[in-house]
Amino acid sequence: MATQSDDIDVGLLVRIGLIGSFLTIAVSYAVTGLHYVEDDYLSDKRALEAQVVEHVEAPSADALADTEAARQAVLKRYTR
Repeated sequence: MATQSDDIDVGLLVRIGLIGSFLTIAVSYAVTGLHYVEDDYLSDKRALEAQVVEHVEAPSADALADTEAARQAVLKRYTR
């Protein structure tokens, strides 16, 4: 029968740990780099959307009266 030594091969464990750490760091940098490009694209798109001027209409007299009535009701409720 063949015998196998019970000694731990520390050098092999260290190499496996270092290679695993290197691969983890490399993958995280690659993923971060991809997200950076994606975020940069999104920020450019948002900047272009921010430059678009939309037509804003003033609220009607009925809407202003409703808003004022709601504001007065809230003030009355919390000033008791």
